[in-house]
Amino acid sequence: MFDSAFDLRHVVAHWGSPADADYRRILVIFAEEAATLVAKAETALKSDQRRELVAAAHTLRGAAANMGAMRLAECAGQLEEAAPAAKVTEVQTVVAKLAGEWDVVAREIASGGPICDDG
Repeated sequence: MFDSAFDLRHVVAHWGSPADADYRRILVIFAEEAATLVAKAETALKSDQRRELVAAAHTLRGAAANMGAMRLAECAGQLEEAAPAAKVTEVQTVVAKLAGEWDVVAREIASGGPICDDG
């Protein structure tokens, strides 16, 4: 069984269906924006720009939750919490986790995005 990067119950509750035309259109925009935000977080980490890390994480958290990518939203929330005061090594770990989860989400979007198994 395929373990989706998306919480299908969340998608259905908020969008009606992962096949919804508006959801599909916004999913494309989300993919572009999320890729940019993850890259911004990685760049901000390299130069220890904590405010930029928090801003990227905050925006990504909300966008990912809206689209039903709840594990990605959780990782972004962890970064938003850790970025202001955690040790650099701790923030590096969280950014790596965020980037890894984004890779999972991006691969699923590239392969067609979330789908319902119920027909």
